[in-house]
Amino acid sequence: MDKEILDILKELKDKITRMDDKITGLEERQKRLEEKIDGAAEHPNDLSEFRNNITEEVDSIRKDLNKIEIVTSKNCFEIAYLKAVK
Repeated sequence: MDKEILDILKELKDKITRMDDKITGLEERQKRLEEKIDGAAEHPNDLSEFRNNITEEVDSIRKDLNKIEIVTSKNCFEIAYLKAVK
């Protein structure tokens, strides 16, 4: 009977040790996540500036595309006119 109790206690000790190892791993991952979050929270201005720069560049690209569309339509009209003149 004492041997059975010792075996059960050893098994419980092993399970507790494995659980402790898992908890330690979870704590380490949590710490890394907290550090990443803190790092991102320290630089909100950088993220806003990046967003503003991207928005400005997208607007610039839109304007350029509009100009290209206008020039292309004029060219098509001129090509059609030259074909008609022949």
